[in-house]
Amino acid sequence: MLALQTQITIVGLQLYYEYDRSAYALGLLGLYEAIPFILVSLFSGYAADHFNRQKIWMAAIVGFVLGSLYLYLNAVGYVSISFIKGKWVLYGITILLGVFRAFIAAAVPPFLSQIVDRLEITKAVSWSSSVWYIGAIAGPALGAYIYGTAGASISYLINIVLFFIAIVFIFIIKAQKQEQPPQRESIFESIKAGGQFVFQNKIILGAISLDMFAVLFGDAIALLPVFSDKVLNLDPKFYGYLRMAPALGALITSLILAKYSPMKKTGNILLLCMACFGVLNILMGLTTTFLWTFVTLFFCGVFDNFSVVIRNGITQLMTPDFMRGRVSAINSIFIGSSNEIGAFECGLAARIMGLVPAIIFGGSMTIIIIVIVAIAVPTLRKFELKNYQ
Repeated sequence: MLALQTQITIVGLQLYYEYDRSAYALGLLGLYEAIPFILVSLFSGYAADHFNRQKIWMAAIVGFVLGSLYLYLNAVGYVSISFIKGKWVLYGITILLGVFRAFIAAAVPPFLSQIVDRLEITKAVSWSSSVWYIGAIAGPALGAYIYGTAGASISYLINIVLFFIAIVFIFIIKAQKQEQPPQRESIFESIKAGGQFVFQNKIILGAISLDMFAVLFGDAIALLPVFSDKVLNLDPKFYGYLRMAPALGALITSLILAKYSPMKKTGNILLLCMACFGVLNILMGLTTTFLWTFVTLFFCGVFDNFSVVIRNGITQLMTPDFMRGRVSAINSIFIGSSNEIGAFECGLAARIMGLVPAIIFGGSMTIIIIVIVAIAVPTLRKFELKNYQ
C-alpha cells in the first residue's frame, strides 16, 4: 500500500504539473483505472474462489512492479512508443494497473479467513485496515515530497523496491487451505451464483450500495491537487500532507475499532457515519485554509473507516468461504471502482459547475443517497454484527 499510494500520488502530480493542469484530466485518470477494474472483477472473483489466493496476490504485485518499471523508464526518457506519448503513457499504465488491482481486490479479503479464526474476523479487519492506512498515510506524503524535490523517476524506483519487499512478506505467510466450491460449475455459472448471493442478501447489498453511491459523489479527494493549487495556493509537497489526512483519521479509527468493534446497532452506526462523511465533504468545499482543509479531511477518514470496517465485517461473516472471492469481487466493483468513477464524476462536475460547487454538490448528494438507502432497506437500520459471530 505504501508503494501503491506513492505511485498513485506521483502519477496524479505528474499528470497535473507536467501534462494537463485540469480537474477533468485527473478525473479521467480515475476512469481509466475503473473501467478495466470493473470488466475484470467478476472473473478475478471466480479465480479467487478456485485458485490459490496467495499466488494470485503475488502475481498481481509482480504486475505492479512491471508497471512501475515502465513509468520509471518513461520518466527518464528511456522508452518512447510513437503512438503512446505524453499523458497517454500515464493513462495506459493506469489501465493495466486497474486489471492487476481487480485480482488483488478479489483475492486478499477472503485470504484473511484462511489466517484468522472466525470469532476474530472483525478485529482482524480493523488491524488489517490499520496497517493498510499506515501505507496510505505515508505513501502520499512520501510521493509528494519526492516529486517536489527529486522528480517522478526516483519515486518509481522506490515503488519497485517496496513492491518486491511486499512479495517477500506475502510469500512467507502460512495459511490454511482454502475451501473449494461444493460443486463443479462453469465460470459463468459460478459468477452468476456469486451475483445471486449478493443481490438476494439485502444487508450485504444495502451496505455496499450505500458505500458505493456515497463515494461515487463524495470523493472530493480526487480534486485535491487542483484544490490545493487553485484554492489554497500550496506547494505540491503540501498536497501530500492533505492527501494523508483522511488516512491518518482512518488509522486512528482502525486502532480503536480493533479493540471496540461496533457489534451492536451496527446498521445505524453505518448510516450515521456516512452522513457525517457527506457533511464533511461539504465543509471541505467551503474551507480556504490548509489547517481547516486538513481537519475536515482527517474526520472524513474517521467516519469513512467506520463504514469500511463494518462493511468488511458484514461481507466476511455473512459469506461462506468458498464464495468469498466472488463476493469480494462484487464488493470491489461497488466500492473500489466507485472511487475511480467518483474521481471522474468529480472532475466532470468541476469542469461543468466549478471546483468548489462540485465538491459541495458531491457531499449533498451523499447525504440524499443515505436517506434513500435508510428508507429503502429498513433491515439495515436494525442490523447488528453480534448476531453473526
